[in-house]
This record gives sequence, structure tokens and C-alpha cells, in this order.
Amino acid sequence: MQEINVSELLVEKFKNNNLNFIFGILSSGFMELGDILYDTDIKYIGTRHEQWAGHIADVVGRLTGKPQILLLPGGPGVTNSITAITAASINHSPMFVLSDGSTSITSGKNDFQDIDGTRITDHITKRSVTVNRPDRVNEYFSMLYNLAQTPLQGPVHMEIPRDILLMKTSYDMEVKNPAILYNNYPSVETVKLVLNMIANATKPVLLLGEEINNPEGRGPLEEFIEKLRIPACSTHGNNDVLNNSSKYMLGAIGRLGSKRAMEVLRMADMVLVLGSSMNPYTFSPYYGFNYNEITNNIVQITMDPVNAGRNFTTFQNIICNPVQFIKLAIQIIDSQEFNLKSSKYPNWYESIDNMEPDIFHGTYNNKVFEILFRKIPVKSNISLDAGSMSMVMLKWQKFGIHGRLLTSGNMGEVGFSISSSIGAKLAIPDTPSYAFMGDGSFTMQMSALITAIEYDVPVKLIIFDNSAWGSEKAYQIAMYNNRFFGSNLKNPGIVKVARSLGAIGIEANDIGTLEHDIEDLNSSDKPAVLVIKMENDFPTPVRSLDAVKRVYRGLYKEHHS
Repeated sequence: MQEINVSELLVEKFKNNNLNFIFGILSSGFMELGDILYDTDIKYIGTRHEQWAGHIADVVGRLTGKPQILLLPGGPGVTNSITAITAASINHSPMFVLSDGSTSITSGKNDFQDIDGTRITDHITKRSVTVNRPDRVNEYFSMLYNLAQTPLQGPVHMEIPRDILLMKTSYDMEVKNPAILYNNYPSVETVKLVLNMIANATKPVLLLGEEINNPEGRGPLEEFIEKLRIPACSTHGNNDVLNNSSKYMLGAIGRLGSKRAMEVLRMADMVLVLGSSMNPYTFSPYYGFNYNEITNNIVQITMDPVNAGRNFTTFQNIICNPVQFIKLAIQIIDSQEFNLKSSKYPNWYESIDNMEPDIFHGTYNNKVFEILFRKIPVKSNISLDAGSMSMVMLKWQKFGIHGRLLTSGNMGEVGFSISSSIGAKLAIPDTPSYAFMGDGSFTMQMSALITAIEYDVPVKLIIFDNSAWGSEKAYQIAMYNNRFFGSNLKNPGIVKVARSLGAIGIEANDIGTLEHDIEDLNSSDKPAVLVIKMENDFPTPVRSLDAVKRVYRGLYKEHHS
């Protein structure tokens, strides 16, 4: 056993877990830790706001499957990161949040930055603890790091009082962290039951969700679908779960999804749901589709027992790892003990109209996206903010070929895309990383661009400038007779701002030169910003029950369209 201080112990734990990065903002409580990290190969990526560090750690964790360290000052550093930690939780991203705190003697006495970070993060992490003794840091770190990477993956939080960070403890330098094996296998009988249901259906469909949209799941999923030869669609935001060039992949359902995928799902007589909670937002009634019709013969396979059968009436709920289900199903099919009779249903969906309606009412904005869809390289990682313009990129048909789609999921966050694109570029350096956002979103998160410039991470930002919060303005156009309240924006010169920060700035005001402007963006080897002037023409808003609807007014005059 070696006597070391707690900060030294933390660095040894980072090294034992082969961590390459630390993300965050260095506080006075972590001065000793920072000085020790100075002599290691672990790269520190500092941001100008804790939220941006959280999103970078989230995305690197998603793409590598390895929990990333988010280093936070106690107090306001923790509260500033709440949005990012919540997004990681919603998207099952492995993350280890490490914060300092008031000393063990002064905690709870209204000390400097004396906020109970453990209680604040308890609801949005898998586990949140405060270490009260130096000899328990090793135990807690190992327990939390393992917990972050076991399904369902997610963020964990450890708060260490400032005085404990400097205390001595003992550590066995020879002991390494054991590998975590978590399989959660289904039974052979269960898999055969599901395969029998597929074999006896005439119009079976796969609905693919977030639990298999990971490096472990995508390869077996592709093989599974090729053997079944049945159509597949994805839940909202998981457009990249399967190679979109596959003839069986019809696209995503939900907001700005594939009309063909929605129609095929509605017509199905058996739906196998792989790794999705089937949440209400995924089933938003876009194009007027009513998913209440798909209540027969739904089999939901998920690792989440809380949401199994919660949002839809299902025939069968199976709580297991969907990736392990797929692997076992492939073995059963290959054993030739099972006849899928797939000749019954190979092409039933091909007669369904594949023509997608125009997104916008006019021609200009449609033309902008037509050019973007054509000019963005196939091998790209795409990060999207929530917003009427940026989310149109969900219509891109090249997801899953080489790159990934990265969103905040049902968090619906504006302010995610720049940090997300930085994380994607750090995790997969040889793949171009694009961030799509509106003008309001950029001005909210532009300090994140400073991190890309400071650490020379060549992300590519595409900003749709219509001087509006577009989703809200779309509702005001569609339902409130163009009475604009809080939706118009007065922006600074965005290209000038980007250039002043040190990025390459490109302004696209002419549709005739847009292709050339995108080529300039694509060829840049430094952080670059392309601002595209857009018309005030918006996609049809989702009129779901929890959004905007007509209500009775008894006092004030209605102005509905």
C-alpha cells in the first residue's frame, strides 16, 4: 500500500480507466489536482461555462461508451451544469461528475459556495454522493464509475470537500479496476416466441430506439435486419441507428420524420420495438398520423422496466438488453432450427408512396436545404439544436453510413450543438463535425465557440439566420394571426462576432453562391461559421396535446388564425 493524497488517488483512477480527457472549469478546490495532471498525458479541455463542458463530456461518452470526467467547482459550478447533466441522463450517456465542496468542518454553515450539490443532482444522476472520509474516495470512485457504464448508462456525481482533497490516504498501486460485464441475456424461449410472432405476421415492422443506438448495437442490428428482411423505422432523433442506405430503413417517425415510415408503422400488424421507451414525443402526430391504431401485437424489448408498457398497450414486455436479444436471435436463425418464412412479407411496404412533402411553403428555404443535403459530406457527425430550422436536418438521408446524429433528445435543448460538435470531433478526430443551429441559439452559446478556437478543434457551424425564435414564431403564424410576442430577435452581426473570436466567418446571402460557400466551409481546417440568411417560412409546427392548442377565453378577445 502506498500513502498518497486524495488528489493523487484521483489521477491514478483516471489513468487506470484509460481516460484521455478531463472537461470542465478548474476551481480553487482542485488546484492540487490540476498541478498533478500537469505532468500527465491526460488532456484538460476548459470551457467558459460548465454547461458546455457537460455537453462535450456527454457526447464523448456516447461515442466511446466510456464515462468521461466533468470537473466542476462546487456551488454555482454544479448549478450551471444542471442542464447538461440532465441531457446526459435523458440520453443514457455515461458521465462521471466530480465537484469540490465546502470543507467537512464548514459545510452547512453558509460557507463560501456552500450548496448541497449532492441533493441538487440526486434526481438527475444514477447516484450522487458526498465523500466524508479520505479512505472512502477509492471505494466511491470505483462504485460510481462502474455504475455510470452499466445499463442503462448515465451520469453519476461525487462531491469531495476541499479539505479532504488534500488529505492522505492509502492506495494499492497494483490493483486495477476489474472489467465490467453486464449482459442481461433474454431466454432462448423468449427470443423464439418473438421470432414466431414475426413469422406469423403479414406486415411486421421494427421500431428502433436509443438503447441500441450505440457502437455495440449497430453492427448486430444491421445483420439482424438483413436476415429478417422486414422494414424498419427509428424513433425520433435516432435516425442514425441503422445505415440509411439500407433498403429496409425507412427513416424516423415523429417531428420532421419520414411520412413513409409513419404510414408503414400505422399499417403494421406486428411491431417489434427494440430499445425504446415509446415516449409520447416520439409519437407526436406529425402529418396528422394517429398512432393509437398500432395497439395490436406490440412487443417492447427494453432495459427500462419503468417505461415498459407505460405509453402504449403492448402484447409483450421483455426486460433485457436489446443488443443481447438481437445477438441471440441471430444465433437461433443461423442454427436453421427456425424458419422465418420471410418470403411471405419481403416487399409489402415497397408500394407505399416514398415521396416526402416539401418542408416549407415557399421555394427559397426548400432550396437551401436541398443544397445542404447534397453538399454535406456523407462521412459527417451532425449535431442539432432544437429549433424549427436546425431540426430540418433530420430529413438528411445519409445518417448511419459513416457518421452520427447527436441531439439533446427529449431534453429539446437550444444550446447543445456547438459543444456537442466539439465532443464529436474529440471522440472521432477523422470525421468532420457539423453543428446546426438558429441565430438565437448561436447567440446563446457562442462562448462555446471560444473553446473550439482555444483548443484548435475544427468544428463547422451552420447558422440559420431569420432573426427569430423560429418554433415559437411558427405557432404565432399558424395559430395567432401573426401577433408576434417575444419571437422576433435583433442580432449582432454574427459573422463579425465569429471572426472577432478567431473563427473563419462566411456569410451566405445569395442562393446562387451557397454551394461555393458550403465548399469553403467544408475545406476549412479551423473552426468555421457559415451564416445562411433564411426567409420567415417555417415547417409546420407539431400541434401535440402538450404544446399549443386553442383554449377557451372568457375575458380577453381571441385572435386565432
